[in-house]
Amino acid sequence: MIQRIIILIFILILLPEFYSSLIHRKRHASWPQWRRLLRWLPATIMLIIAVWLALPSEFIPEETTLLFAFVGILCTIFIPRFFYMLSSIVGRAVKIMRHGSKNWGNLVGFILAIMIGAASLYGFTIGPNRLKVKHIDITSPRLPEAFDGYRILHFTDIHLGSARQSFVKKVVDSICSQHADMVAFTGDLLNVHPNELYRFINEMKRISAPDGVFSVLGNHDYSFYQGNIDDAIRIANEREVVSREQQMGWTMLNNSHTTISRGNETIVVAGMENYGKKEKQRRGDINNTLEGAPKDKFTIMLEHDPWAWRNIILPDSLADVTLSGHTHGGQMSLFGLRPTMLKEPDDYGLYHKDNAYLNVSGGTGGLVPFRLGMTPEIVVITLHSSKKR
Repeated sequence: MIQRIIILIFILILLPEFYSSLIHRKRHASWPQWRRLLRWLPATIMLIIAVWLALPSEFIPEETTLLFAFVGILCTIFIPRFFYMLSSIVGRAVKIMRHGSKNWGNLVGFILAIMIGAASLYGFTIGPNRLKVKHIDITSPRLPEAFDGYRILHFTDIHLGSARQSFVKKVVDSICSQHADMVAFTGDLLNVHPNELYRFINEMKRISAPDGVFSVLGNHDYSFYQGNIDDAIRIANEREVVSREQQMGWTMLNNSHTTISRGNETIVVAGMENYGKKEKQRRGDINNTLEGAPKDKFTIMLEHDPWAWRNIILPDSLADVTLSGHTHGGQMSLFGLRPTMLKEPDDYGLYHKDNAYLNVSGGTGGLVPFRLGMTPEIVVITLHSSKKR
């Protein structure tokens, strides 16, 4: 992860230091050499850690404590300093153009830095530990009357490798308290390594529902981010993830489907493996997923990446309701604006087109445990039949 943004990290750390040294060079002129060097010590330590974290071939290390501490310090201290620098530069330019006597950019930058630092601190401490239960109602003429009022608990992207035991317990307790007819998990149970699941297995086993717990794999549940390892190890790791989910009592729907009955009425629950923009991470096969499934039956599709909805699922009207995750809602929302809105047409919430629905949940976790304005969530979806009077 750090490898991909190492140049940006160097810019965020070094530029404010150079700018500060340049602006205050007269004040620092009388400083002894050791004091000048000491002033650069925090930035130097951060740069060394950044290089250290960027060296491994893995996307994220197995031990994440140092990584998360580094990212937290970067966001709460160094990024605010960077924006203070930008504001100060703009203020200095305005001061020169207007022949003013004071650089108001310093005051604006100070306020901006405090706001960014406080928001980051909240996002890394309080934000990831909150949880909300979101309720959605979906009405369809294809839903059999026997399933009117059917309740689905949808949760996704828990990323156990970054989760605290207490928070996972809170999520499981909340899921169990909803007493849904069915539970659907739409991928990213872990970050990278199957061993991240071990300490949570007993907790996750508590999740149950009358019609079962159904699951598909997300992009992080495969071996895409495990660095340079043998193919045999990759295959073994992926099989272990599936085995562990089955050990938890979950039904894996990897390019397959099943049915649920109420009397003489039936609905289809299907699950397609991850299918997103990146071709090398596509494991989904819609034909295998729905092979033999009755087309006249109401169908619920589990698919980790919502990109597949408009590009694979929706064109052939292959599902009435699709459940996805993957985006985490950007893990940040300010005034209704999310970073994922810039690259995803369906990044968060309920979407409706041609009598088909897509619910993209913001999920409960993330690779980096940060949440600001995008509270971790589980979603209770209640289905209604428009046939029922």
